[in-house]
Amino acid sequence: MSYLPKVGVLGLSLKLHDIMSPGLKQDREQFLKKVLDSIKGAANFSFHGPCNTKQEVDDVVRIYEAEKMDALLVIFLTYAPSLICLQALKRIQLPIIIWNTQEAVGVPYDAPPRILLENHGVHGVQDLCCALNRSEIGFHLLTGHWKDEETLEELIRILKAANTITTLCNAKIGLVGYSMQDMGDFNVDETAFLSQVGASVVHIPVDELGDLVLAVPEDRVKEVMLKDKERFHMDEGITIEEHFAAARMELAIRHLIEIYSLNAWCQHFAVLNSSDKIPCQPYLAASKLMGEGIFYAAEGDATVAAASIIMNCITGNATFTEMFTMDFYDNALFMRHIGELNISMARKDRPVRIIKKSPNDLRKSSPLTPVFSLEPGETTLISLTTGPKGKMRIVAAEGEILDLPEAINMDSPTYKWRPYCRLKEFLNNYSAAGGSHHQAIGYGKVIKYIEFLADCMKIDFIRV
Repeated sequence: MSYLPKVGVLGLSLKLHDIMSPGLKQDREQFLKKVLDSIKGAANFSFHGPCNTKQEVDDVVRIYEAEKMDALLVIFLTYAPSLICLQALKRIQLPIIIWNTQEAVGVPYDAPPRILLENHGVHGVQDLCCALNRSEIGFHLLTGHWKDEETLEELIRILKAANTITTLCNAKIGLVGYSMQDMGDFNVDETAFLSQVGASVVHIPVDELGDLVLAVPEDRVKEVMLKDKERFHMDEGITIEEHFAAARMELAIRHLIEIYSLNAWCQHFAVLNSSDKIPCQPYLAASKLMGEGIFYAAEGDATVAAASIIMNCITGNATFTEMFTMDFYDNALFMRHIGELNISMARKDRPVRIIKKSPNDLRKSSPLTPVFSLEPGETTLISLTTGPKGKMRIVAAEGEILDLPEAINMDSPTYKWRPYCRLKEFLNNYSAAGGSHHQAIGYGKVIKYIEFLADCMKIDFIRV
């Protein structure tokens, strides 16, 4: 449910060049259009021409505000004085990203003056950043040549982080029933959650989901069952009735998501067990839906559902997860929950097995659970939680998913995660920072973009 960021581009130049260097402004405009065309797949850019007066800057910024951009990208086409844009940047509510770049990769020592004029935006960047710092206006600075792949990758990540704010403000997280009793770490003030994070929590009676289960057509259930058999390795002990119950549950949840336009959903197993209309726990459905970008949290934890949305926006995929057991030999954590993990993040070199677990309510059908390990690689893990005085915060860490042999005794999706520090140091610092017992994890070392996002959201950020 993500889309390309909408980015307003503010190209700055010096008014004096209109007199001293005729044609320079138009030449630099063509350069900027070339830059934007080369990265058009990264965002939907809006550009209304170079600005070199306070009025021009103000007019363009107001256009971007009206167009509801996700971010403002500032690029110096030549030097420009900071005060022509300070007031507009103080007013605007968008994340401000300053890209310190130029057309030339290098400048010869004997370069003609025209070449220097075409590539002298760097001290304009310094002028503006100083003024923004003095005025306590937040911004993110990116330096690098416009053709450098590392720089472009960083720019894309930053724009995705900015876009995450818009995604969160439009996000709806469905809570079926209520959260688990006495779990205090993810209890959240929904007013503060909406105000600070942007996502809204939609309360859904469990019997509404139950009614949807009963209304699922049998032919659609059989279609899901057939696709499961084609896609997964189904355990021989699974009965037709058990598979039918899991597929029916999945279709009912999909219908619920469609009705409420949900980006994520969460439930507590005791709530589902309380309804005679619910045939089984939805472990397989939750794992499949996460793979399609509809995120999930157990025990009714809306905060980690939002954290998964954040990680998906920035990394392109994410999953709900939990630190289950410490492994001091491997300096790692054994990560698992009851049976829910993003199935699209499974190792590509091993089949996903579907097994049945013992029901946690004897009235229910045995729930089907996918069994797999996550693809090894570098990752970032976050917890979205509430700090002192009700202020939301993100606790984040980087680490790696280990490449381990297949474990035949697994009864749920499982993996080992190793932080980039000593395990006891990580766990002490994580809990001291207030990280909750549910997390979201995605691939890539993206912690600096998470920090940028937290800064834009004006919530706390702690790296551990």
